[in-house]
Amino acid sequence: MKLDSIFRKKSFQISLFEKIILISFFVSSVFGIYLVNLYKKGYRIVFSNSNESSISANILGFLQNQKNIYVEGVVGESKNINPIFSSSFVNGFNSVDSDISYLIFSGLLRKNEESFIPDLALGEPKILEDGKIYEFSLRENVFWHDGEKFTADDVVYTIKTIQSLDTASSDVRAIWEKVEVEKISEFSLRFTLSRKNPDFLQNFTQGIIPKHILENTPAREILFHSFNFNPIGTGPFIFSERKSTDQLILKRNPNFYGEVPEISELHFRFFSSEDDLVKSFEKKEIDGFLSSKKFNFDNFAKREEISGSTNIFLFLNSRNLKEKLREAITYSLSDIFISSGGLNFYPQYEDSVEKSRLALFEFGLKEENGWKWGNGEPFKLRILTLNTDLYISYAKKIQEKLKNEIFVESEIVALSGAEFWDNKVFNRDYDLLVLPIKISKIYPYTFFHSNYSFGINGFNFSAFANKKIDIAIEEYELSSGEKSGDIFEKIKNLELFGIIDKNNFFYYSNSSKKLPKKIFNTNERFFFANSWYVWKKVEIKK
Repeated sequence: MKLDSIFRKKSFQISLFEKIILISFFVSSVFGIYLVNLYKKGYRIVFSNSNESSISANILGFLQNQKNIYVEGVVGESKNINPIFSSSFVNGFNSVDSDISYLIFSGLLRKNEESFIPDLALGEPKILEDGKIYEFSLRENVFWHDGEKFTADDVVYTIKTIQSLDTASSDVRAIWEKVEVEKISEFSLRFTLSRKNPDFLQNFTQGIIPKHILENTPAREILFHSFNFNPIGTGPFIFSERKSTDQLILKRNPNFYGEVPEISELHFRFFSSEDDLVKSFEKKEIDGFLSSKKFNFDNFAKREEISGSTNIFLFLNSRNLKEKLREAITYSLSDIFISSGGLNFYPQYEDSVEKSRLALFEFGLKEENGWKWGNGEPFKLRILTLNTDLYISYAKKIQEKLKNEIFVESEIVALSGAEFWDNKVFNRDYDLLVLPIKISKIYPYTFFHSNYSFGINGFNFSAFANKKIDIAIEEYELSSGEKSGDIFEKIKNLELFGIIDKNNFFYYSNSSKKLPKKIFNTNERFFFANSWYVWKKVEIKK
């Protein structure tokens, strides 16, 4: 019997089979609408057993096509979404571009809370010749957002392009400068270092760019290529569009080689000031934002304190500043340094103006309307930093503290490009250096080994060189950290650096039902989109 004939009758008898059809049709229609509405409100289906039927899989697939949009508010603007520039000093360490680039592009490895895990790599690299050679096998199911196949050629092209960059991006170039990259096969690679570097693994998080789009562009011209504003990567999100200068939209990558994000769209809204951003959040125009400040939004928002992957460091040049001078400086600046947190160790600073002044006297300076050398010449420090408002503001904070508390005069030198790197940093031509460092752990080898006391291939910007410490660091690295001895205590007591700013607060709206489950650090908060969202659950028994 046809279904339409059933409804024409005022009274009728139907078979059991027909009843089942009618009930199934009604339930599936109503339940389907019900599930979609639940999904939009932030609910998610969790099946009781692990073997989902084809029907349940289809329901999940249908629901995943529904829009689930998260809107992030940021202060600043997007200038260059290219991973060889976005996390570079040449881009002023633009955290906005760095975050967006992280979502669009992938590296061979990515950083999680404790270690480095495979991303474009198929598994952990083979480490040969006592750490001088790294061999990677690559995933074979990765495609660029335009549909082209990803291969080892893209990795080789990326590294060789970085090595060809001019001095405007010398911080990125220097990391790979003496590294030989070789294609073994279509999906395998070998990296050979000029010397062992136990901390080099972190560099394989470098985002990879597509050879097929950029190979005909000279390296020096890539900084100005339209690709940087309309990027194509292999990551979990695809660049969609820019709306004027105040909004950028990403859409999830349905062909992502990993777990496809549940967030269908990520919207970044740009603000000129944090005051404007906060007002927008209070109006519930954005779902969340990051800030170094603490706010109280009463009952409509939640706050999580998370570690930032970029820390502002103050390096004290040990060549120019003897130990007593470094001691005096850190005594006077200790209250702007962080004394605890996520990095594996911190210098322990004591806030004492008296001890600072005493250290200056012990060094041999005289206090006569300001500090002077023995010959009567004024004592003055040079504070070098990048020429951006953010880092200049940190330099000014240091300058004011030194002057107001211990009467030490200083000048701020703010530069960029080759003038900053080649003329100053490479030559360690400064007394104090204010610099952002994008790390979540302090590595003894790259921060304190004498191999890195010149140049920039490492973070030994304190120009520290000591053979005994070198040996202790090498033993520590060879023992996988077991033979630490008193190496950290020795380094902490040398007053070589301070960490000025680290933690951020992440604010998000309660009403959005999009609650972060666990965030490792700032720019990784979107990468693990499936685990990042906490959903209300509807249990369906089968």
